[in-house]
Amino acid sequence: MKIISILKKRILLLLISFIFAVSAKGQFVDNTPFKFTPQLKEQADQGDAKAMFRMGYLYYYGPEAELCPSSGIAVDAENAMKYLKGAADKGEPDAQYMYGNIFYFGVANFVDVDYKKAAYWYEKAEQGGNIDAMLNLSKIYEANGQYTKAFNLTMRAAQKGNAIAQYNLSVIYNNGLMGVTKDGNECIKWLKKSVEQKYESALIDYAIFNLNGIHVPIDFQKGINLLYIASKRGSAKANFILGQCYVKGLGVRQDFNKGAYFYLLSMDKGTEESQVLPLLKECFEHGAYSAFAYNSFDSWLLNTKKNYLKVSQNHAKAKENAQAIDEIDIVSKDALHSRPKTFAVIIGNEHYQAVEGVPYANNDAKIFAKYCEHVLGIPKMNIRQYCDLSYAGLLTALDDIKEISKAFDEDINIIFYYAGHGIPDEGSKTSYLLPIDANGKNLSVCYKLGDLYTFLAALNAKSVVVLLDACFSGAKRGDGMVNSARGVAIKPKQEKPRGKMVVLSAASGSETAYPYNEKKHGLFTYFLLKKLQETQGETSLGELSEYVSKEVRKHSVLINGKVQTPNVFISNSVDSEWQSSKLGE
Repeated sequence: MKIISILKKRILLLLISFIFAVSAKGQFVDNTPFKFTPQLKEQADQGDAKAMFRMGYLYYYGPEAELCPSSGIAVDAENAMKYLKGAADKGEPDAQYMYGNIFYFGVANFVDVDYKKAAYWYEKAEQGGNIDAMLNLSKIYEANGQYTKAFNLTMRAAQKGNAIAQYNLSVIYNNGLMGVTKDGNECIKWLKKSVEQKYESALIDYAIFNLNGIHVPIDFQKGINLLYIASKRGSAKANFILGQCYVKGLGVRQDFNKGAYFYLLSMDKGTEESQVLPLLKECFEHGAYSAFAYNSFDSWLLNTKKNYLKVSQNHAKAKENAQAIDEIDIVSKDALHSRPKTFAVIIGNEHYQAVEGVPYANNDAKIFAKYCEHVLGIPKMNIRQYCDLSYAGLLTALDDIKEISKAFDEDINIIFYYAGHGIPDEGSKTSYLLPIDANGKNLSVCYKLGDLYTFLAALNAKSVVVLLDACFSGAKRGDGMVNSARGVAIKPKQEKPRGKMVVLSAASGSETAYPYNEKKHGLFTYFLLKKLQETQGETSLGELSEYVSKEVRKHSVLINGKVQTPNVFISNSVDSEWQSSKLGE
């Protein structure tokens, strides 16, 4: 099947944040350098509006501002407000916009954020034709639920050629925001206009669209070229994605050296070290830190000794970890039986963009995929293994298994495995899977567990087994919370499996699904694999669930000092037969 071959080659990077951009500095008509002179101050003190605006700008930004190099004036909030207010009162649109910014962003220890005052001055600036004021005002309107006003302002700014507004419109049409119907064509139309102006967020989003076939046909070359343009303009995010592309061989020949290079460059441009360093492990394990590092990375290494040392230490740690392989990670036996009509969807979400990661989730997924092939006898082509799936990536993975089910006239068995964060809705206590591009605050980009059960049941497969090495209390692997406003674990509502479905879940109620640090696995996954290894996959689901539950409960108390209780949930239709069934049958 064509869709299968495509997905084998493709990795959904989905780093799109879909956050509207606002303007902090104005794109003024007269953008000649703002430099202090006695004559300028004299003109300002005499009430000249443009001179007052320039003096206010100088005092607001100081000598580091783009428009006032070597101004010789230190930042002075009091004088900035004085001159900007004077110019604003005289009807100077740029000054009105700048004065509005003072209340929109606030000034530390001087002025608090006040959106009402900001809106007042933005409205005046917008009436005078200031495009940047339109952008910020639209955000205030949106926050107040005035969606029509917000959209109209964004559209006007975009039509006037503002790259940020054009990008924001693409986000609106892509997500169906502000009461606007989703429209892929309009999204691409405005995104292209922003790309033409080399706006960073637009370059990255359009690259991701091309890499993943979102609203446009898949075009790896175009996607990579756009990322290179953004990279040359200093984008940390573009460098990070390029690192992923080279590591996964997406649109380029797989090259761990270049992958490591772009990861390092991304970190040098501002990406958090905690986000980058773990991803270098795979590069290190594939020999990336070799002659290439000392040649091609020379200039980077010389200028960033501190980071070099940290990376070197991480390299050594990665080597140490690679040597600490547990016996369950070695899968050499051939399966006793073949299961040609069994399909496995395996997801490991480890590296999250906005929340702390899930230790060993990708390793869990990788090793479980090996067990599916070599222990359970599932053909390799039937195994779909995904690492670090976004929301859109998850939807694509599910669409893939749906197409397969149709092709086999529903005569298949399905194993769905997930290791990663779960999250609850604090109000309804509904459980969600957390994609890597979500933080749990916006549940519209999370995947409801009940919807997963409904989707899998609708495939009418002969059997469905769901394995969840995650908890849905808001807790994370280890200690602490993923993203709970209250900072406490929540007991989520238990979703009922549907169809011919059995669900084995790593933890019950408000409990946490813990890691087994010594073994480099999740605790639940480790004993799941151990039982499969000991029985060469010939254990029944009843025996498997009983063993995993017993061992996880025991070891969780011993290792973590806390209770973790795996649970099994079954649909009504398999109530009398599930215990004797085998995984994948």
